Amino acid sequence: QLNDPMCDPNTLLYCLFRYRRNKPLVTILLEKLELSTHPETDSYTLHLCYLMLIEELAMPLEQWLVARTKTSLHFALQVYWFCQGMIEDHDNRPGASNYKRFLRIQREVQTGVGHQAEQRANTIMTDEHSQHGSSYAKDRKGKLRSLQATNRALADAVELRNVFRDVTRFVEQVTNISITLRQTEPRSERDTTLIRELETLQKTLPPSAHLPAGSLVGSFQKVLSILPYEAKSFSTRERNPYMLVLEVSEVVETEDGLADSESIASSIHELRTKRSRGAGATLARAVTAPGRV
Repeated sequence: QLNDPMCDPNTLLYCLFRYRRNKPLVTILLEKLELSTHPETDSYTLHLCYLMLIEELAMPLEQWLVARTKTSLHFALQVYWFCQGMIEDHDNRPGASNYKRFLRIQREVQTGVGHQAEQRANTIMTDEHSQHGSSYAKDRKGKLRSLQATNRALADAVELRNVFRDVTRFVEQVTNISITLRQTEPRSERDTTLIRELETLQKTLPPSAHLPAGSLVGSFQKVLSILPYEAKSFSTRERNPYMLVLEVSEVVETEDGLADSESIASSIHELRTKRSRGAGATLARAVTAPGRV
């Protein structure tokens, strides 16, 4: 069963945990996970992140995850979000949970997204040149096609970088609100503080803030607005998690960039999954600040 490229990723993850002390087998399992064509594989990103907290799996899984972020924006955002939660826990103890490790991983994820943007732009240019050959240099139409291909490659790379920048900025803003709540006394004032902070966040909401989650594998939810009066603060002894309610619109990542929910129907055949999707473009979804579950 493990030799099947459509092997259930749940089985591979179980084997990773079950045989975590067997280094040669861990290497083989990660190779099989890399080659997996199962449409649900990327849905297990956060499961893999949590397995990275196990000492025996820490380094091989870290290397595997960082390498994967160079090929998928969706994957990169999930890893970055997880790291932000671990940094917020600020564990100073040596080992797999040390927050400095996750600061380093975040930097490597940022580098990986830059690599992805460059690679995507190069692919567009290579495809155009292979399609039209030397005609670029011979006539005016060829030069125009070359200019159009260059503009498209640059626009695609800029969009990818903008989405990553805005999502990471949004994650930090959401996390900082939790820190502000923790420092607010008396505790009875925390709900009022939460509403005020969310109203401020709504005014400065990054234009390309997305959540790496959706009804389709590899899809996103673009944050349209925040509903401050639907939020709720939950005080604990050391933390202050809170419920955040967002209005979102579903988008998917395609070869031509991010397509909004109205374009999903026309591009769904390009995805690896054949899952059906809802017709509504906008929905409300409750989420928790990273690291506060």
